[in-house]
Amino acid sequence: MAGDSAATIYCKACGRVNLPEFVFCPACGRRMAEPAGADPEEDRLLSKLQSYLDQRLKDAKSVEIEIAEAAATRISTWVKLFGLFAGIPLAILVATLAILGVNSFVELKNKEQAATQLVDGVAVQASNLKSQLDQYAPLKAELNSLTRRVNRLEDFTLVNPVGVPKETWNSFLNSLRAFEDYLQALGYTAAEIRTFRITVVNTPGWIFTLGNDTIEIGSSYAGSNDVLLEAYFLHVLKAQAKNMNLQSNIHDDELPWSLGIYFVCSFKNSPNFQYTKSEGLDLGKIESRHTGESLARSFWTLRQLIGAAAADKLLFTTLSNVQTNGENDIAEFSAEMQRQDARLFGSSHKAAIDRIAGNLPASISSK
Repeated sequence: MAGDSAATIYCKACGRVNLPEFVFCPACGRRMAEPAGADPEEDRLLSKLQSYLDQRLKDAKSVEIEIAEAAATRISTWVKLFGLFAGIPLAILVATLAILGVNSFVELKNKEQAATQLVDGVAVQASNLKSQLDQYAPLKAELNSLTRRVNRLEDFTLVNPVGVPKETWNSFLNSLRAFEDYLQALGYTAAEIRTFRITVVNTPGWIFTLGNDTIEIGSSYAGSNDVLLEAYFLHVLKAQAKNMNLQSNIHDDELPWSLGIYFVCSFKNSPNFQYTKSEGLDLGKIESRHTGESLARSFWTLRQLIGAAAADKLLFTTLSNVQTNGENDIAEFSAEMQRQDARLFGSSHKAAIDRIAGNLPASISSK
């Protein structure tokens, strides 16, 4: 045993047992024995240097451990925060699905497909329903038109004028339905139509008298459908032409009387106006018996020059806006026609308006 102890040597730095031939300790690197002639001061410096290096290595390892621990702590904190923010919506989603009875992804997928099929089915049904409604659209429009006509015709059917033949009255009511639509297309509103009554009076001439809601017609002309339509138009005119100075005796008021003749003929698309079965007026001929017929012919000439649609719109818009005083009505009406032509058609019919105005005597008035 003593021989074994003599054959080994302990490292003074770390205590490792080493063989005597080791110059340096394999564990810590310290010199095992002082060489002969060694300088004690050098050995002391080497020892301090070794201690310094050992401390530095120890400090470096400590820093590495601290950095690793800090990094692990930070990552752990981030993971917890992410889990918190991600977990709350997921928990809400899971709770919602649980309330809806969805317990697995497959079940969720099945419910999604079922919902998609349901929506597609509803869309198809909606499309089919729309197609069916589109088919009934014309019928609905016709029903609305019929309802409007029935509502408007109540006043007429309730008042059957004494002196008007039943056949003529029925023909008038049938024509009136289309005549109302024609006037409304030009800008007249049915809501403005008041109660309309016709009274036949025993006078030999053709006399229209505007009362509050009554138009009187001479008995000689009560059998004419054209005359009854003109009577209705004069009733419309009274409501529409709010700024036109209308006389109570329309027979003496040439401008509205001529407009009535024109619009009845334009509605029929015929220049012939029948006063009675045997007496009539042809707007296509030049001769005229009085100012009203001359004016009606001038309006018909305008219709031939610019077309029925443009002439009807222009004349109806003019009578709706013109202001007359009962003395220079024709001049005022012509000037208003030019203004409305500029507004509606960009003055494209100025030459035609000037032409028919030039054919009228400057002295013509409503008197």
